[in-house]
Amino acid sequence: MAPDLAEHRRAEATAKLESLLALWAVGQTVLLAALLAAPPPASRQGVLMGFEGVNFTALVAVALWRRRLPPWAGEVCTWLCQLIVGGVVWAYGSGSAPFALFYLWFGVYAAWFLPWRRAGVQLVVVALTYGLALVLAGAGGGPTDLQWALTAATLVVVCTLVAVVRHRFDALVESLAHTAATDRLTGLANRHSFEDLMEREFERARRANLSLTLVLGDLDGLKAVNDQFGHRAGDEVLRRVAGVLSEQCRQAEPPVRLGGDEFAFVLVATDASVAHHFAERIRVAVRDEFAADAVPVTISLGLASYPRHSPGLADLFRAADDAVYAAKREGRNCTVIGGPSNSNSPLDAFHGVS
Repeated sequence: MAPDLAEHRRAEATAKLESLLALWAVGQTVLLAALLAAPPPASRQGVLMGFEGVNFTALVAVALWRRRLPPWAGEVCTWLCQLIVGGVVWAYGSGSAPFALFYLWFGVYAAWFLPWRRAGVQLVVVALTYGLALVLAGAGGGPTDLQWALTAATLVVVCTLVAVVRHRFDALVESLAHTAATDRLTGLANRHSFEDLMEREFERARRANLSLTLVLGDLDGLKAVNDQFGHRAGDEVLRRVAGVLSEQCRQAEPPVRLGGDEFAFVLVATDASVAHHFAERIRVAVRDEFAADAVPVTISLGLASYPRHSPGLADLFRAADDAVYAAKREGRNCTVIGGPSNSNSPLDAFHGVS
């Protein structure tokens, strides 16, 4: 998942419960005002006040413990709110038409925040319990049947529209997140994705005491292609390189284009020795792809591992970058393993012969 999209999902989870609490509190306030201004029949006031006590207690408890509640708690609370609305409809009987609007409040909430199947189940159950509450209240027949039909139809139409808008909104957010995290020319992850990925994986490696290897690559010969055949030809070379890199990488560890002719690979739980074999496979694949071209393009690769070569993230990148420059000095089309950060240890260069 793209970093921006993951952040959106986390914000969405917070907004989901906060929105429910806001709706719940406003509904509770309106209902208490209605009870004072126009109380239901005396024979049903006691039961309704009992419902209200449960409702208020649950609202306060959820508000106080909202940071510790499991993800499914919000949906349970919506069912509780729907139950309370049913109790209000029962208590007011034929005079309950205004209170049916509460169903719309929580129906819209469910259509926006819940998967459409679960929101649909809520609508069906609400329609059934609303009709049952009217029947138990002794308000069935005639205008009340029309009241139920219009309320149920309105709920379905409005909630369907909300669900459609939500689907389009999610698609737009996902599209924007993908665009922000993707290099437009090659379709690979871009520098923005790389920086988030490195910070996340480095922290994970540090906490779990795992190896993490950064491999950087710089194309050899792209400038010559641009000079001789133009930048469109150079762009085509970059797209072909992206295809080769994608074929050689696992889906969980995709290649990244940092910009220009620079590429990167973040290898999780991988030491320098294993990463060297990976880098050599990349190098050979790129070399073979362009071997028959008028201007052969190759790639110089440098790598460094945590914790072997660097204790920190910035030093890890510096060590891998220094290794790439060393590969260029060694004659290009080779892989160099970086030395420890801030040391005079020699760099190990590997020129492929295959």
